[in-house]
Amino acid sequence: MNDKRLLGIWILIILVCTINVYALGVAPSKNIIDIEKANLEYTGSIINNDYKNLNVVIIPQGEYAKYVNIKQPYVSLRSDEGEKEFKYTLNLPNNLQPGQTTIILLIAELPEKANTDSGTNIQSLLSVEHQVIINVPYPGVYAEGVFFINEADVNETINFAVNVINKGTEDIKNVNGELVIKGPTNEELKRIKSNVIPIIRSKSSDKLYVDYVADMNPGVYYAEFIVNYENKQFVLRKTFTVDRMSAEVTSVDIEDFRLGYISKVYIDVLNRWNMPIEDAYAYLQVIDQQGNVISETKTPSASLTQLTTTKLSGYWDTKGVSVGTYDMKVLLYYNDRIHEKLFKTVIGIDNIHVSDVSEGVTGLVVEKNNKKDTMSMFYILIILIVALLLINGFFIYFYFKYKRRNIQ
Repeated sequence: MNDKRLLGIWILIILVCTINVYALGVAPSKNIIDIEKANLEYTGSIINNDYKNLNVVIIPQGEYAKYVNIKQPYVSLRSDEGEKEFKYTLNLPNNLQPGQTTIILLIAELPEKANTDSGTNIQSLLSVEHQVIINVPYPGVYAEGVFFINEADVNETINFAVNVINKGTEDIKNVNGELVIKGPTNEELKRIKSNVIPIIRSKSSDKLYVDYVADMNPGVYYAEFIVNYENKQFVLRKTFTVDRMSAEVTSVDIEDFRLGYISKVYIDVLNRWNMPIEDAYAYLQVIDQQGNVISETKTPSASLTQLTTTKLSGYWDTKGVSVGTYDMKVLLYYNDRIHEKLFKTVIGIDNIHVSDVSEGVTGLVVEKNNKKDTMSMFYILIILIVALLLINGFFIYFYFKYKRRNIQ
């Protein structure tokens, strides 16, 4: 009996912690900074989701924590404050290793009567993390890549793409690739040349593509993408499946997009089976030109109706996302399988374009532009003004005409 009570208490504690973790939030969850801009002042927001009186402390953690200056490490939020900004600066040393360095800002809730003067013996209730990621370029010529595969059925086109990221201080030229497809026993089946990228500027990226019609039997295969640049080479490896996919992502739609706000995301999923698929869900990741996942969201699980398209929906918080061009990767999970789909995304202040990379840049999937509403209102106002001017003109004309008649 005591064991059952103890188990019940632990379950209750776990449930309470799981629920309460959402009471405290931070936006953005990560801040990706190039080392050249590390001396600027940066801002984040503490989110008070429960709208309660809240005291928090911001604590830098990690090897480079001592190089972070929090302007106001102790922050108080009232019950009518949904969020409050915090500011910090960095004073980093000059000898950081090339690559990425991560500093964690731990944002922890404090008890109502915490002693914030001593700076010691602080009992924390809840906490969230704000990641500060510092990009340090490699000297000279250096590149890395991210491998994407849009799978397909037998005799359908499979899209292979590599995002080549120039992480060096110099531009790279004549970037080309070769796709090698291998069978289950590692025997080589195909070699296909990719396109050629004339130049990739420092801290930029571009893509190598190979489209291949899967004239092979259903099954699991291995792909190697060899990337050549400036007398250097790297190889990316990934498995893929040639099969009649039970379900696949066909498009993405973003509703009422405004940068810095929460937008609703609809992911269209086609169920090819003649039976429903239960408990399907999707992850959406927004990836910048350096291959960093800067934002992501997950949809709730849903049932996919047989032989039709179902919309999976979720909410995407765009706070901390900047105007620019990104990759949008959608991962669909169902029946112990994962289907991957890549889109190109161009984000503006109040508009977003999402295009399917397998259809080229002209394959527009979604275009949400709130400026159209503004322009529509503008034209309506112009029409109303013109109408009022015409009415006034007719009124003045008939008024003076009537007045002349009375004078005569």
